[in-house]
Amino acid sequence: LDTNTTSTAASGVKKSSSNVFSADTNYVQKRVSSSCAAGRSIRQINANGTVVCEIDTDTTYSSNNGVLRSTSNVFSADTTYVQKRVSSSCAAGRSIRQINANGTVVCEIDTDTNTDVLAGLSCSANQVPKYSSATSTWVCASDNNSTYTANNGVTKSSTNVLSADTSYVQRRVSGSCSAGSSIRAIAANGTVTCETDDTGSTNTDTLADLNCTTDQIARWDDTNSEWVCADDNWGNTFGTASRGFTTTDHDGKGISQRWGSASSTLDGPQTFTFTDPFDSVCAGVFVTRTNGGSESAFPVTSCTSTGFTIDRNNAISGGQGFFYLAVGR
Repeated sequence: LDTNTTSTAASGVKKSSSNVFSADTNYVQKRVSSSCAAGRSIRQINANGTVVCEIDTDTTYSSNNGVLRSTSNVFSADTTYVQKRVSSSCAAGRSIRQINANGTVVCEIDTDTNTDVLAGLSCSANQVPKYSSATSTWVCASDNNSTYTANNGVTKSSTNVLSADTSYVQRRVSGSCSAGSSIRAIAANGTVTCETDDTGSTNTDTLADLNCTTDQIARWDDTNSEWVCADDNWGNTFGTASRGFTTTDHDGKGISQRWGSASSTLDGPQTFTFTDPFDSVCAGVFVTRTNGGSESAFPVTSCTSTGFTIDRNNAISGGQGFFYLAVGR
């Protein structure tokens, strides 16, 4: 028990004989807990927080622009000066011509709105623009007599729901192939069929990825837009091609031959040039494939004094070597 501490009360605090401290309401104001009724004011606040009221007899109120005051000091909006909230509206195809003081409106037919612009019509779902003779304007209305016909690439249900016809147009391709595989077929529903790449590495810009064999070179393949390995006799140069020999036909004019080897790399037409052209004309070219067991031939589609063109079967892929023998003058 603390028996020797001495405490002293200062301004605003009282201390009892038993050392209990409390606020001195003779010095500080006790919380105001009372109030006055409407139309009365606080005249006095007592030490215990109660108040003394009196009638408010000297406050003066005035109204200014847009405000009305009654004799009993009730204030309200002056609708002769300010606009009461507009609570009315006009029907479609009509405009507000006048707004009254009480917020109501006077409407009229809208004769100058450009309803030729579809964006200005605000139609609901499945409505269409129709001309109204009553208002001389285009208005939104239900579509109850239109006939729809589906053409190429579009199908129509019995309820006039139109959708893409995937038997005519291609649905968005949603499938893909993994690295090292290519798309072989695209289905009508957008899925794909993949197959393993067999025409070289994916990164054909790097020579090390081409996997060429001895004495092959890198050549550009326009059909597949990539670099491929090929023998060094493809395209317009066959290496050394002998002029051949000359014989005499029945009319006494000389016949000469050209022979050599080349490699076919395209499914479309591919032209090869003689190292030594004929003097005037090419009579024919005979082609034999070098691959063992080959069945498809390489048709020669044209022959000139400077070279010939072949167009192989599209089912053949990759580089395919062949020998040729050309006859001409």
